[in-house]
Amino acid sequence: MNKKQITIIIPLFNRASLIQKTLKSIQAQTSKEWQCIVVDDGSTDKSCQVVSDFAKNDNRIKLVERNRGPKGANTCRNIGLELADTEWVMFFDSDDLMLPWCIEKRINAIEDHQHIDILLSQGATFTERDIIGFRNNPRASDYLQEILKFNISLSTPCALWKRDKIKEINGWNEKFQRWQDPELFIRAFSSQHRHEWISEYPDHIIRVEDDKSKITNSHSAYKSFECFIENLCIVYRDLSGDLRFVFENSVYFYCLRASYFINKKQSKKILNVLSKNSFFAKFRKIKFRLLMSFNVKLKNVKFVKGIIHKLIEFEIEKYTPKKSYIDNELLGDFRARINEMNYLKN
Repeated sequence: MNKKQITIIIPLFNRASLIQKTLKSIQAQTSKEWQCIVVDDGSTDKSCQVVSDFAKNDNRIKLVERNRGPKGANTCRNIGLELADTEWVMFFDSDDLMLPWCIEKRINAIEDHQHIDILLSQGATFTERDIIGFRNNPRASDYLQEILKFNISLSTPCALWKRDKIKEINGWNEKFQRWQDPELFIRAFSSQHRHEWISEYPDHIIRVEDDKSKITNSHSAYKSFECFIENLCIVYRDLSGDLRFVFENSVYFYCLRASYFINKKQSKKILNVLSKNSFFAKFRKIKFRLLMSFNVKLKNVKFVKGIIHKLIEFEIEKYTPKKSYIDNELLGDFRARINEMNYLKN
């Protein structure tokens, strides 16, 4: 096993127009100590052909097909994890870009952090035209609590994992089509996996444009909202007492906001799922059921709608999420460097 080399694992589905840029950004690394496993999820465009062409000319790149169910990015990531033979692995998406110094910085950090299980690096979001902002908060005091409060969500590429440690918690949850990253980090931090930030300066950039070809597409988020709540119940069941209370509070306010957008059928399913999992204490359960039901059933009734909305707004005001991480000086320096490199124009 090469202790210094890193395996990059990428799930792929119908990304012929974008995967080429992603792989070129990996090939442009200042360090050559990497290998890349691309796991295809049944693409119907020319994605596989694009990756095959790269693999023919670069033996560090390998294309494999998903050979079992269920379909989805998490299954592809776990297949890649099983195939990886390096001590450290990282997961990347097929539309994101790796900055030239990414692998070198992470490999340099490995030697000084052998006692750490997850090394974290900052990422930035981008469109084809510009850098938008930072993706992660490297200064949070308690990541487990902050994720459960929906205050932060660490991104897929920010983590460099010890392969044995992520396998110890059974890798990615293949049942999840949404909220995969938070769910994975919740299990890791609950298992006392040691983590440390090695860089607040971005080493990768994450595309934020809406793309219907994503394996996990949140474009129709509220159409499958009840399935998302079922996933949150899975997380809830695995939490201990105090953490359950924190998470219950977050889900309560999250669902109240969602009640503006979901239909009666969804509302009924969500209420049943939460009730079955004993999600709320008795008084809160009654209040939640009334507010959810009334908002969904009567949101088109004049005057009544206004009263219900005021009641819900009053509840939501009790929830005060933390402000997003901002460092304008560092972001300005980073944006200037990317523009100087003409990185987004290449």
